[in-house]
Amino acid sequence: MRQIFTYSAAFLFTLTTYAQFDRGGEKISDGLAWGQWDGLAIAQTRRFQKDQEHLKNSHTFVQGSPYYDRTFKKAEVTYYDQTIPQDIYLRYNANTDELEMSSYQHTGETEQMLLPDRELKAKIDGETFYYRPYYSNSKNTEVSNGYFIKLTEGSPYQLYLKKSMVFREAKVARTSLERSFPARFEEKISYYFEFKENTLTPIKTSKSSLLKYIDKKSVNTILKKSTMSSKDDQEFLMIFFKELNKLQ
Repeated sequence: MRQIFTYSAAFLFTLTTYAQFDRGGEKISDGLAWGQWDGLAIAQTRRFQKDQEHLKNSHTFVQGSPYYDRTFKKAEVTYYDQTIPQDIYLRYNANTDELEMSSYQHTGETEQMLLPDRELKAKIDGETFYYRPYYSNSKNTEVSNGYFIKLTEGSPYQLYLKKSMVFREAKVARTSLERSFPARFEEKISYYFEFKENTLTPIKTSKSSLLKYIDKKSVNTILKKSTMSSKDDQEFLMIFFKELNKLQ
């Protein structure tokens, strides 16, 4: 059973009570705790069984990794804009969308993860992760929550990057005309924008995607600028949303 420990904001810095809940949200127990995981709001977790089955169902070889970087890096974690004083080492699991934690940098595996919270952010190796609600289907009718890297500041628009590692099952050729593929993790990069702290919305660099959410006059004004030519997707969108904020 996956268990998550939830804490008040004060617990991040002092001794306090905690409540333990199961995955269904039912309280299991109350108690006192101080810093079993450096006083930080940490969820001790076993991966969902379907996540554990990835390797079991993929023969013996898996290409790639669920991580863009397997190394635990010393992180700066803030909660309600207050910096957590303990040494914390984190890495991002881009397949399960979790920030895994260790008390030591040179750790191979861990079952500890940072408790997802909108008011908590973690800076890892120059990238700051935020936990945000986002539209998770093509019609923008379903909302999920996940980690994003903020690319631009400003108001009322902000741009975010989402890094994912999508697991693909192995495919065994049934005839000599087909090809076999090993189980593998595939990189997926996507971009989202936030408008006045609303749910993050997916965005692409195509004009049709921009016009879907932004008025035609603003889009045309920005695209006419010479600085918008010959940019990769990330740089293009960063410049676009910075210019868009100037027009507001």
